[in-house]
Amino acid sequence: MKAFTVTQIMKDRFAELRAQGFTFRQIGKEMNVSSTCVQYHLKEPYRDRMKAATKAYAEKARYSPTERKKRRDYMRGYMKRRYHEEPGFRERMREANRKSARKKREKALCSECQTGFTVG
Repeated sequence: MKAFTVTQIMKDRFAELRAQGFTFRQIGKEMNVSSTCVQYHLKEPYRDRMKAATKAYAEKARYSPTERKKRRDYMRGYMKRRYHEEPGFRERMREANRKSARKKREKALCSECQTGFTVG
């Protein structure tokens, strides 16, 4: 993944477009960055909310080691059964993995907010 930096000129342009009434999504499309990147660079409260939500989610998502093992074993068995029993599943999984890898190669990340934009 390539990294890019949101320059002060870009931040000023974000603010200018926002003042004109553009939504974060519209600004993102205009500037070829994600709407989350725009929000990150324009709104301190947004950043604080996201950090709090992420922390709360991480706290909720913590499972005991035995619970994690049970969940992992269940998913492994489930995927193994589908992989061997369901016609076409294997090829769909391979195609999904190829597509995911392709998207990762094409995506670049903002070095500050870790959100991205798609290259060409």
